[in-house]
Amino acid sequence: MKDGFIAFCIVVALGLAGCAKPYSPGPVSKSLLLESTGTIWYESNDGYDLVAYSSAPSITVEGDLSIPKIHNGGAVILSHGSGGKGVLHDAWRNFLKDNGFAVFLLDHFRPRNVINVLHSQVRVTEQQMGYDILNAFALLRSHPLIDENRIFHMGWSKGATSGLLASSEKVQEMVLPSDTSAKFAGFIGFYPWCGIRGKIRSSSPVLILHGDADDYTPLSFCESLVDDMTEAGTNVRIERFSGAVHGFDKWGVDQRRHDYITIRTASDDCTLVMDPLTLSVQSKSGRFTVGTFDDRKSYLSHCAEQGVMYGGSPQYRSRTEKVILEFLADNGR
Repeated sequence: MKDGFIAFCIVVALGLAGCAKPYSPGPVSKSLLLESTGTIWYESNDGYDLVAYSSAPSITVEGDLSIPKIHNGGAVILSHGSGGKGVLHDAWRNFLKDNGFAVFLLDHFRPRNVINVLHSQVRVTEQQMGYDILNAFALLRSHPLIDENRIFHMGWSKGATSGLLASSEKVQEMVLPSDTSAKFAGFIGFYPWCGIRGKIRSSSPVLILHGDADDYTPLSFCESLVDDMTEAGTNVRIERFSGAVHGFDKWGVDQRRHDYITIRTASDDCTLVMDPLTLSVQSKSGRFTVGTFDDRKSYLSHCAEQGVMYGGSPQYRSRTEKVILEFLADNGR
C-alpha cells in the first residue's frame, strides 16, 4: 500500500510541477563588476547525478546578489530547500546583511521550470543544486567587493544536502577544474538529509545545525555521515537542538504535520552510498540506483514515507544566530 501511495503522490506532484511558467533567463554573466547586484544569471550544469556531469547540458540559473552598505568583504551563498525560495531565506539574508555580509540567494528550481519538490524529490536533484553552488562560487570570486577567501555557503534541507556534496574536494575538482586555489571559507547546513553516505573529504569546515526530533531528515543519518566525513579528514561538527523539528529556524511558524515525503528508513535498500572515486551513488544493498529520473522514482516508491513535522523553535533563535556568527567569524579570516 505504501509503495503505491507514494508512487501516486509522485505522479501528482510531477503534474503540478509541470504547471510552472516556462523560464526565460536574462543575459549570462561570466564575471561581475563593481555595480553588479540584483538578479544575476550564470551558467551551470544540469547533470542529474555526478556521474552524468561531463556529458550533461549546461543550464542558465539565477541568484539575487545584495551587498550591504557596511560590507565586511565576506559573502554567503544561500540555497533553499524542497519548497523553493521563501520568507525564511529572506529573513536570513537580512540577518547576514545586517552583520556585514553580501548575500547571493540562489533559485535552483525556477530555471528548471519547477515550483517545488515537496511531494516528489525527483524533478531536481541535490547534485544539480550542487553544481549551481560551485558555479555561483566561481562567479562571486570575480566581484571586486568580495574577498574570494571569505565566501561561505548556507543551505536548508535539500539545499544543505547539496552543500555537503559541493563541499567534496572530488566534486570541486570536477566542476571547477581550472582553478582550485581558492576554497570556500565554510559550509553551514540546516537539517540536511544525510542519507547519502560516503567518506566526503572537504578542505573547508562544515557546520550542521539539526534538531533531535526531526522526522523529515533524521539526525541519526547525519551522525553517521559525520563519522564518515571525519574519518576522511573533514573538519565537521553538528550543533544539536533538543526537541527541535524540521524548519526549527522558522521562528514564527507553529509546529504541525505536513504530507511531504521523506526517507527515514536506514535499511541497506534505502541507505545510499557514494563511491569516493567514481562519485556514483547506489543503495548499500546494490538494489537501487538514483542516477536517472526513473531510477530515483523506483527508489522513492520503495523507501519514501509520507508525513513530517515542520515548525519553529523560537527559544533557539539567539543561540542559532550566535553559532552562525561565530562560525562565520572563526572561518572568515
